[in-house]
Amino acid sequence: MPIETRVPFEVQTLHFGRLLALVALSGEISVEYALRLKRELHPAFAHTCIAAYANGIIGYVPARRQIPEGGYEVWTNQYYLKRPGSYVVGTADHICQTVHHLLGP
Repeated sequence: MPIETRVPFEVQTLHFGRLLALVALSGEISVEYALRLKRELHPAFAHTCIAAYANGIIGYVPARRQIPEGGYEVWTNQYYLKRPGSYVVGTADHICQTVHHLLGP
């Protein structure tokens, strides 16, 4: 049986013109995701609302800076979910790029 190296992660977006962007992310995410997305999306949207635990819970998804730090969020949580290891360093970038793609130019 092959070892799974990917985790399904659902991203949903909805926007109301350029006034409000809603972003729904599956899993438990750190506040760093919300701060980053609000900062990056601010030129295009006056307000941004980020929701976690949306449409399924895949466990804790660490931000880029947390991965080298290790600890519960990076290793132990994945162990309890029966995953072979932590997320890769580019995971947060991939998630944020997906949000940008879905919200368009």
